[in-house]
Amino acid sequence: MSWSFSAVGKPDAVQRAIEASSNNKSTGQSLDEWNAAKPALLALVGANQGNVVRLTANGSASVEVRPTKTDSEGSPVSTERVRTSGSCTCTLESLYGFVE
Repeated sequence: MSWSFSAVGKPDAVQRAIEASSNNKSTGQSLDEWNAAKPALLALVGANQGNVVRLTANGSASVEVRPTKTDSEGSPVSTERVRTSGSCTCTLESLYGFVE
């Protein structure tokens, strides 16, 4: 599954947009991946106080469902989701020359 996010503005406004975003109402695995990426994105934007910034980020991961318990015939009784791979790409630019 995958997610993406972009915003342009003062760092405080971009951080509020990250916090408020459920990433286009993603659900399930995509929403889980987005929520896992949020703290890192917030930290990166927060390190750029005073500048106008453009943040573009996206990510994806693969998850495999594996049995954790089987019955006497070997059929799964319970399972767990295990992330098998993933990636995240983020571009954070400081923008200059803006007037207010």
